[in-house]
Amino acid sequence: MTQPPSSSALNGQLGQVLLATLASATGFWAWMSIAPLQKTYAVSMGLNEGQISLMLATPVLVGSLGRVLVGALTDRLGGRKMFTAVLLGSMPAVLLVALAGATKNFPLLIGAGFYLGVAGTVFAVGIPFSSMWYEPSKRGFANGVFGMGMVGTAISAFATPASRRALATSTPITSSPA
Repeated sequence: MTQPPSSSALNGQLGQVLLATLASATGFWAWMSIAPLQKTYAVSMGLNEGQISLMLATPVLVGSLGRVLVGALTDRLGGRKMFTAVLLGSMPAVLLVALAGATKNFPLLIGAGFYLGVAGTVFAVGIPFSSMWYEPSKRGFANGVFGMGMVGTAISAFATPASRRALATSTPITSSPA
């Protein structure tokens, strides 16, 4: 079980919360990496509205439900270990999304979306991790700073299509620019 640091160990608390915020932004970017490419994938794979909905809903559903398990594991294993596990576990999913798009493989895209749901669980790691660095009267501040990590969804909206276009011109794995 995670024990709060002693009052003498709270030095660097803002730094810890800022690192957690960066981890959260990274996780939220990964979690939402399919959404900005939905039009590209829909056109290149010839997807209907139901398939588009499934493509977009899968990571959200898995991430939302997975927060229960990841929150419990965070209580048991601690925030640092769980941040590491969630972010490392999300990396292959992002690569699988790219591969699914390049090969126009809808079942792989849905599998990658399921796996991307892991990234959406980052919130269940960061809230208790950030809170433990502050005394109860300042935990709202810590959670507010950590909550800024949701900017990762906006980063995904802007950076993912641009990254795909840049990679499409420089690597053989992508099929066409977004």
